[in-house]
Amino acid sequence: MTGAETRAPDWQILELLAATPVSRTWKVAVAGQFAVLREDEPGAAHLGLDRPGEVSVLRAAAWAGRGPELLYADPGRGRLLTRWLPGRACTAADLQDPVNLQRAARLLRQLHATPLAGPALDMGEAIG
Repeated sequence: MTGAETRAPDWQILELLAATPVSRTWKVAVAGQFAVLREDEPGAAHLGLDRPGEVSVLRAAAWAGRGPELLYADPGRGRLLTRWLPGRACTAADLQDPVNLQRAARLLRQLHATPLAGPALDMGEAIG
């Protein structure tokens, strides 16, 4: 698969990665490769999230080498499919190590320096 598909590819759910009132995220298999599928839960509608804008931001982040490739998006249904990246999420304990903290700060500086498309989201206003 290359680029974001216009129709939903077939996927096989392998593992639930996270479940919140906003979304559920799964590790899935698509065309013999791993990917991550996110589907909005009803709680997402209350936050005023700009899912079409998110697609633009994710494409820009991937193009800049700062995020996974976007494979498929259906903003109207709150679905997003991105290429699986190996690794794990940082924990609070990881960030107690000064080397890890410096690495995370460097990556955040690089991400924030990337010109991304889309409007800013005021989370305080969204959840207020």
